[in-house]
Amino acid sequence: MHEMSYISRMVSLAIEVAQDNNAKKVKEIEVLIGKTSGVMPYYMHKYYPDAVKGTILEGAELICREVPVKALCEECGCEYFPNKDNRYFVP
Repeated sequence: MHEMSYISRMVSLAIEVAQDNNAKKVKEIEVLIGKTSGVMPYYMHKYYPDAVKGTILEGAELICREVPVKALCEECGCEYFPNKDNRYFVP
């Protein structure tokens, strides 16, 4: 499960930001997860409580939001959202 490495890095970054802003408590952390990233929100939630235990993040809610894949055409520079109905879809 590579989610644990993502959680560890996310927790480190969140603690750093909280400290830089002299935060006393963190209420929530929101992360955006790309649909094709291979990261599973279920495991993010599963590992999160242990990763934040004893830190300023303990008790903060983890919110995982999935975001659609966004692509950039190298020829014209247009951004688009690939899907299974067009030839640019990557399963």
